Amino acid sequence: MKINEEIKSEYPWGDMEWTYRTIKIANVIPCDSVVIDLGGGMENLRKYLRGNYSYRSIDIKPWTDETIVADFNKGELPEIDPAQIVVVQGLLEYIHDSNKFLKSIKKYGGNLILTYRMGTIGVKGRSNSFSFDDIRRILGYAGWIIQFEKIIGSSEMMFYCARDILLIKK
Repeated sequence: MKINEEIKSEYPWGDMEWTYRTIKIANVIPCDSVVIDLGGGMENLRKYLRGNYSYRSIDIKPWTDETIVADFNKGELPEIDPAQIVVVQGLLEYIHDSNKFLKSIKKYGGNLILTYRMGTIGVKGRSNSFSFDDIRRILGYAGWIIQFEKIIGSSEMMFYCARDILLIKK
């Protein structure tokens, strides 16, 4: 792992598997979208977004000058304008109360792109180890309706979801 010298902390971003996942996510985000990246880290997703997009990142550490700092496990959810797309990639694995978190982030937007990686039990800081069926149930309980899902990598799944209320209004 590399050390971010400015904040003296490790971050694992930059390997090909993480880049591949980020590109897959960017490819399902429409051009010119407003995006909130929860747990956005070094804001790598920003590099792959297309068009005249708006991007905001919220993370536990100030990885960039533009990062909004919040600890989701403490219930910190900054008040910012909602977006069309909320991205949660590689973060849910570290959230203590996944159901509460997924319910609370509905305030940020109508569509959610979530990735979840299985099989990393014992990784420092990891809070849970769900199956993909567990993730489907948790998303449903939290009021997200899965529009499609896609396997990315050997043990990771991407879920594209809409808020239940959006479907009811149609």
